[in-house]
Amino acid sequence: IWFTALGISTMAFNLNGFNFNQSVVDSQGRVINTWADIINRANL
Repeated sequence: IWFTALGISTMAFNLNGFNFNQSVVDSQGRVINTWADIINRANL
């Protein structure tokens, strides 16, 4: 559930112009993994 929520929110961040190949840091300073990272972890 957590990873799904992070994936969806990360997808929204990336659509706003962030680079898919880099981790995104949100307004509170937390590092958010990219959509690709979420998928890669799910495939493990």
